[in-house]
Amino acid sequence: EKRLGYEPGSSALLQQRTAFFSAVSNDFAKQARAMAETRIVEPGCDIVPESLVTELVVQYGDSENNDKLQFIEAGASHDNSQDEAEDEEEDLVQELYIFLQGDATLTCPLTGERAWQCGEVMGESPFAGTTRLYPARVTANTVCLVQVYKKNEIFEAMAKQEGRDRELLQRLVNEAQPFGLSQMRKRLQRSFSFRNAHVAFSSALVRLPDVVLFPPNRLITEQGDECKLGESQFFLVLVGRVKVAGAVGTLFSMVGAGQVFGEVGAFGISKRRTASACTWQEGYVSCLRFTGAVVRAAVNEFPLDRDKLAQIWKRTEVMNRSTELERREWIKTTAIPALAQTPLLGGCPPSFFHSLSVLLQEQLYKSNSEIVKCGDKLEHMILLVAGAAQLRTRVGDDIGMMRKGSMFGEINALGLFNYSMATIQSTERTRLLVLPHAAMKQALASPAAKQEGICVAFQKLVDGRYDQVDRGVPLCGLGITTQKDDPRVRAIALLAERRDLEAGDEWCPVPDSEPAGPFFGVLVSGRVMVEIGPEHHIVLQLTSGAIFPEGLLASYGAVCRAETTCEAYRVRWHDFYMAVGLSTPSATDWFWKFRVQEKATVERLTRRLQSVQGLLHVNVPHRKDEEIQAWKAQRGERISQAKRMSSTLAVQASDRLPILEASKPTRVVFEKKTVSVQRNEWDGAGLRSRKPGLLSYTGSALIQLPKLIDERGHSKSESSLPR
Repeated sequence: EKRLGYEPGSSALLQQRTAFFSAVSNDFAKQARAMAETRIVEPGCDIVPESLVTELVVQYGDSENNDKLQFIEAGASHDNSQDEAEDEEEDLVQELYIFLQGDATLTCPLTGERAWQCGEVMGESPFAGTTRLYPARVTANTVCLVQVYKKNEIFEAMAKQEGRDRELLQRLVNEAQPFGLSQMRKRLQRSFSFRNAHVAFSSALVRLPDVVLFPPNRLITEQGDECKLGESQFFLVLVGRVKVAGAVGTLFSMVGAGQVFGEVGAFGISKRRTASACTWQEGYVSCLRFTGAVVRAAVNEFPLDRDKLAQIWKRTEVMNRSTELERREWIKTTAIPALAQTPLLGGCPPSFFHSLSVLLQEQLYKSNSEIVKCGDKLEHMILLVAGAAQLRTRVGDDIGMMRKGSMFGEINALGLFNYSMATIQSTERTRLLVLPHAAMKQALASPAAKQEGICVAFQKLVDGRYDQVDRGVPLCGLGITTQKDDPRVRAIALLAERRDLEAGDEWCPVPDSEPAGPFFGVLVSGRVMVEIGPEHHIVLQLTSGAIFPEGLLASYGAVCRAETTCEAYRVRWHDFYMAVGLSTPSATDWFWKFRVQEKATVERLTRRLQSVQGLLHVNVPHRKDEEIQAWKAQRGERISQAKRMSSTLAVQASDRLPILEASKPTRVVFEKKTVSVQRNEWDGAGLRSRKPGLLSYTGSALIQLPKLIDERGHSKSESSLPR
């Protein structure tokens, strides 16, 4: 192991050289390494005997009739007895070999002999139980050292594991069968591409049990690779699923057991691979591999069957092109806008959004369908692009609604948590975008993401969330006797979004009408001022340990301006209830102190916001102000006009009256009324009088005044004058 570049006794060689153990956890890989058997093989002995490579041919009936040949794989019985078949099943050799030291020869029925290289692996598919045959015979030329892993021992230990290791084993055991060459021929003949081909054509292709095992999420063929007849390969799926997708993530097909992929390039129909083939993420994939030499020999013998494949491919290519165009339009109009609106990914460059969108898949749910259940495994983020869904706690309490633009499972996409904290059920026909954690890792590992610094930024985000959980913030910063080892406190710390503010920075509250739902903020350290209006009128000062509902501040148009360096957190209300629950906790629980503090802050903020808003509204122009100002101006103009007319009439009247001599006015004060009388001295025709009113006129002057005649014809003015 040391000579191969690995630490002796470690599991690094096992995990890096084998497909099976590359998918298991590090702990189980170390356990499996301790179970390895080191086998010393003497010169001339078989490490893999020929009986495990070839099949026996039993001839009966007419030797000239090929249909009278019965193929019996190595280790299989030609007796139809079920009991004997089960006994033979138990006697199968299902071992995995890693060649460590020595000189050995690998003999293949088709390719001939070659040296077995140190570190080379043999027998993964028989070890996994997907075939009973080995691809080549191996004979030791010198004393050889071989590392051996036995299926029964490893599988028994793996079945006792928890989590991903056990799931991989269960799926593999449920689907795997120890196939032989005859069963593989039948599978190939029943596949879509070869169902119309000659039986002998399929038999000519299946000549070697070259069965390979792939781990989850492993790329097998890549789009754009050059294809040549006699050099390119194609595969028949025996266990698992293979995703065939285009350049922008267009899922052309999900190839299951019994179907083939890559045959167009292998037969030279297309000069380049038109799609990529990748194993699914749920489990292992086992495929029968057809080498270029085998394909060329079969085409030379049966050229007409190649033409049939070309006709099938022409019809498939037309459908694939249409699907590709639809996918590109979907990415442009749906996927990228949905990703850009998420708080987790907001601010990333368009190139990163495109690399993520090609990995997205859309899912459709009917009304009242359960999307995910609380406690179920969840390794992806959900983006709602249409419809609505209800969020419920583990006990079934409703905590919020998801609408278009809502998201759930940010921490799952980041790989921080692998289970759902809530149950999501659609309330109408709903469309979802699913962003797996594996897709996030793949996009962040791209050269563009590293160059833009996105990979470093997301790593800081993940490290920050771990730090929040260790400190128990934000709840441990409120002074409400919370403990950082409380699972509810740790869950909220994992879900909270940290916001660091420098002096002068603004925190713009999020309204409750946003698709993400209502939020509340927690100020762990520092001091902020709540301000309103363009002139920044101060409403209230918030200090460390304050809670403030963002929806309330947003409804008044208020912002929080940092006066000092602040550490603050933003928490969704449905995340809070998802972690805490709506069931009534004990009377001494910190939950009640949180509610009391939150209620007091809301009442105080509401009073102050209403007061300052009322003060600002005094100077705010009213919608009727223009009409009032116009009426006021018109009224003033009419008053001025009336004064001017009054002055004109007075001047005209004064021209008809005698000129009075100016004198000082005297005020006569009566007991009940005050009457101002101006006593004038005037000279009318050389006469003077000091009597008040009309009595000041002389008789000759009085004749010139108009007389007031009452209804009876008497003069009112004459009766009041002395004779």
